[in-house]
Amino acid sequence: MNKALLKATLKSNYFIFIIFFLVLMMYSSIIIGMYNPDDLGAWDSMFELFSPTMLNAMGFQLLEPSLFGFVGGYLYGFIMLMFPMIYIIVLGPRMIAKYVDSGSMSFLLSTPNTRQKISVTQAFYMSVSIFILISVVALINLGFSELMFPGQMKLYSYFLLNFNLIALLSLLGGISFLSSCLFNESRFASGFGAGIPIGFFVINMLSNVSTDLDFLKYFTVFSLFDTNDAVIQSNRVYLNVSILLLLTFALYFSGIYIFKKKDLHI
Repeated sequence: MNKALLKATLKSNYFIFIIFFLVLMMYSSIIIGMYNPDDLGAWDSMFELFSPTMLNAMGFQLLEPSLFGFVGGYLYGFIMLMFPMIYIIVLGPRMIAKYVDSGSMSFLLSTPNTRQKISVTQAFYMSVSIFILISVVALINLGFSELMFPGQMKLYSYFLLNFNLIALLSLLGGISFLSSCLFNESRFASGFGAGIPIGFFVINMLSNVSTDLDFLKYFTVFSLFDTNDAVIQSNRVYLNVSILLLLTFALYFSGIYIFKKKDLHI
């Protein structure tokens, strides 16, 4: 791993990280602040203004009458999936394809750095930035929840939920990183790296619309993230996470291998 490249990547992408961090914190604070343990019906009454089909598609549902059920349903059903996914889509092409497309890769390869060292460094940044983004937001939200509603958060369920979410987003990050290694032009890397995650996301939304479309969940990796498993504290979360992490490793490894062997035309 190259520390100078890692530092340069951090410097050129920290603003993107901060933007998405602030967006997640804004929505998180609003939703947690609107929780009222004495009148959960008021929240449901507000959602009666919207189409049930739209709410189901977006995953907005009260998982159980508790703080965790409220946060898990109204924050993690859509917002904590969509915005980090957009972050990954934006970040992916900037890892490898941007350097090749702009010609900067020829400069990097003129130094003692190998293709493998460059790609491993970028893969490390991609995966760690996703982990830090979700972990920091989750910890701050937990602190905010404990400050406003002491002792009401189901800690183990909250851990399972975020553990599963990090694994899912890591997989999406692997898809985006692989596309960045696969294509020499940023536009193609962006199209591939965005198209697949968005496709999975749309399929997942359609599967939530009605029981007739429930079978669609088997065509998307989002089926390996089930908020209800965290509610009942099911061990199936660990199985889902294991599958997601194995696929993530395979995607990152494939990206590094492809970049190492491909013809760059630089």
